[in-house]
Amino acid sequence: MRRTQRSRSGAADFQRLFGSMELLYAVAGAMLCATLGTPIVWPVLTGAEQVTPEPDLTLFVCQDALTNSVLMAALPVLAALPFGAAAFDDLHSRYIRSALPRTDRQTYTASKLLVTAVSGALVAALGAVGTIVIIALAFPSAESPEPDPAQMPSAVLTSEVLMLCLLGAMWAVLGGALALLMDSRVMTFAGPFLVYYLLVILVSRYLPQLTLLDPDTWISTGQSDLAGQAAGRWWVPAELFAVFCGTYYLAVESRTERA
Repeated sequence: MRRTQRSRSGAADFQRLFGSMELLYAVAGAMLCATLGTPIVWPVLTGAEQVTPEPDLTLFVCQDALTNSVLMAALPVLAALPFGAAAFDDLHSRYIRSALPRTDRQTYTASKLLVTAVSGALVAALGAVGTIVIIALAFPSAESPEPDPAQMPSAVLTSEVLMLCLLGAMWAVLGGALALLMDSRVMTFAGPFLVYYLLVILVSRYLPQLTLLDPDTWISTGQSDLAGQAAGRWWVPAELFAVFCGTYYLAVESRTERA
C-alpha cells in the first residue's frame, strides 16, 4: 500500500513538472546564457562572422559556453524555476490539506525533494545538450590527425554536463528550502543567487586560499580533471547538496506538521 502511495505521489509530481511551461523557460534561458555568455558564439550564429573548421573546435567552444560566468550566475535562478517553489505553493494554496489524506507525510516530503532535485538537474542537462547541438552545427571541427583519448569530446563534455546537473539539483533544492524557511516565494529564486554571489565574494576578497568554495571553480574541466587530479572539486558541491537536501526535508516535514 505504501509503495503504491509513493508511486502515485511521485508520478503526480513528475507530471506536474513536465507539464509546466517554467521548465521550457528555464531550459531556454540556460541555452541563451550559455551562448550569449560566450563572445565568439553569437556573431557566428547571426552570420556576422565566419569560422574555419579546425581540429577540436567544437570541443573548445562548448567548453567555453558551458563554463562561462553568465551561465554560472544564472543557473541558481533557472534551476529553481520549474519546481523549486512547489512545496511552498502547496502549503499556501491549502493543496496540502487534500494531498496528505491520500499519502503519508514522509512520502509527500520525499517526492517533493526528489522531483525538485531532478528538475534542477534537468534544466542543466537539457540546456547543456541544446547548447552543444547548436555549437556543433555552427562550429564544425576538422578531423584531427592524432586525437588525444583524454581529450575526446564525449569524455570532456560528459564531465561538464554531469557537474552542471549536480549544481542544478543543488540550487533547486536550496531554493525550495529557503522559500519554506523564510516563508517567501521570492527566496526560491533570490536565495540561491545570493548564496552563489556571497560565496564568490567571500573567496575572491576575503578567503582566496579556499578556492574550492568558489562556485565558478566547480565547473572548470580539462585533462587533469578526467585523470582524477581535480576530483576534489566535486566534494564541495556534493556535500552542500547533501546538506541542502536534509534542510529541505526537515523544512517540509516541519511545515506540513503545522498545515
